[in-house]
Amino acid sequence: MINNIIPIILIIFLVFAGCGEKKPEKKLPAKQPVAKVEAPKEEVKPEAPKPPEEGFTYIPRGRRDPFKSLILPTKEKAKPGDELPPLQRIDSADLKLTAIIWGQEGHFAMVETPDGKGFVIREGSIVGLNRGVVKKITSRNLTIEEKIKTYLGDARIREVNLELRKREEEQ
Repeated sequence: MINNIIPIILIIFLVFAGCGEKKPEKKLPAKQPVAKVEAPKEEVKPEAPKPPEEGFTYIPRGRRDPFKSLILPTKEKAKPGDELPPLQRIDSADLKLTAIIWGQEGHFAMVETPDGKGFVIREGSIVGLNRGVVKKITSRNLTIEEKIKTYLGDARIREVNLELRKREEEQ
């Protein structure tokens, strides 16, 4: 029984201890009007108006593009006149001779690119990455001469011969 009375007494004590008097609130004194002290009047010279401050203005003339990478070189966009014809975008050795046509105006050759597109060329046409010139078209083959540079920097002439396949070889 004594064990039950002790917790009850503690609870009653805590309840009465919390119900004590309220502390009085501190009241701030009322604000007193401040007496204005006037300084003796002197002549005030008006200052020249300052120009408004402006932010920094970037003038790009004569400077590099700040958004271009300094590490990786980028290819410049080709100008409209700089575009190469399709036959000058691939190596001349990758062409396949599919037909030879002869007539009163001379010999013509039909070549096929690796992507399957066909083109008709004649002697003097410029073909290949190295700007090779078609030198000779015969009834069986086509000869292209290209000027290439070796790894030593020497200029050499390379001949590329494209032969027309026989029907027995195609099968």
